[in-house]
Amino acid sequence: MEELTEPVEPDVGENLEDQLRLVMGNLSDQQQEVLLLRFVDDHSLNEIAEILDIPPGTVKSRLHNALRALAENPRTTKYFEK
Repeated sequence: MEELTEPVEPDVGENLEDQLRLVMGNLSDQQQEVLLLRFVDDHSLNEIAEILDIPPGTVKSRLHNALRALAENPRTTKYFEK
């Protein structure tokens, strides 16, 4: 699993908060929730599963799908290049 290692740089005329809101807005509420719990609140996958009362496999799936969507988004794809 890859993590975002650099902040997203805003496009010209767009501030960082607006850009993040737009990118996150393309994700489902469930994906947003898992991403925020993992990368903002720094919870483990098992902790997220307990918090949301869902199986750890569901957490992994949601996180994987959210990261894949971000990797495919033109605004954030550069942060997922190897």
